[in-house]
Amino acid sequence: MKTTLGLIAGNYPGGLYKNEPNPVPAIISTTVMIAVDSLPEDIVYEIMTRTFAPTFFDYTREQVKYISGMTFDESLLHGSDILPLHPGAERFYREKGLLK
Repeated sequence: MKTTLGLIAGNYPGGLYKNEPNPVPAIISTTVMIAVDSLPEDIVYEIMTRTFAPTFFDYTREQVKYISGMTFDESLLHGSDILPLHPGAERFYREKGLLK
């Protein structure tokens, strides 16, 4: 499948749908945060830090069943090859070891 900003091929976890214990192939809509380059780096860094804070990230996965299997890994960078990362987001991902 061609990479399109906001859409990826994936699977919904087994058990999400009644009577379907197996993962279900799906086209998954992702969330893309876009910021103007004039937004200060420290503000974007703070947004990223709070969005991916363990308590918030874990709470969101508990509340939204279809992202229950979401992990904090390179998949969060989906679309960064289409749009450039804001310097604040880039700093966050580097500190977390997701960017070299």
